[in-house]
Amino acid sequence: QLGVVDSKKMSDEKIRRVGKIVIKEFKYSSLTLDNKKYNEIAKKGYNMNKIKARMHNACVLNLLDKFPNTSIYQDQFAEEKLYYKYLKDEPRVARGITFSTKGETAFPSVALGSVIARYSFLRKMDELSEKYGMKFPFGAGEAVDKFAKEFVEKFGVEEIKKVAKYNFANFKKLI
Repeated sequence: QLGVVDSKKMSDEKIRRVGKIVIKEFKYSSLTLDNKKYNEIAKKGYNMNKIKARMHNACVLNLLDKFPNTSIYQDQFAEEKLYYKYLKDEPRVARGITFSTKGETAFPSVALGSVIARYSFLRKMDELSEKYGMKFPFGAGEAVDKFAKEFVEKFGVEEIKKVAKYNFANFKKLI
């Protein structure tokens, strides 16, 4: 009824409208990895898929603790064997997950999860924009490069380290 599909197929405006509703109507677990923690983990050699696997596992475990014996469906961003290899050092690992490439189209719960994740991201970006009085651009490219230079001029290099990912090309060009 709300038109929830893969978040990549929805506008940010629609996600903002729908997100407010779904976070009240559905049980979910959401974790945020701030840039400081991301930079610490990336420095240890974790790639994005390992980071995603650890975050997904933590969210799934949070839900399973509240709702045991629940079926778990997940987008397959890495082959199942590799996904579990990423989690080999974790003290607890959720098992019995049904993985599917393009999981958002295969399972409504995965589409819902992608909308909640995007909605959470948009809210965090809004918080940063409000905190610094500057609209944070998404992605990469010239607009981000320009923003980063203006940000450093206004707040300094130490402050951008709190909001930037060190291993991204934009940051490397800046410093």
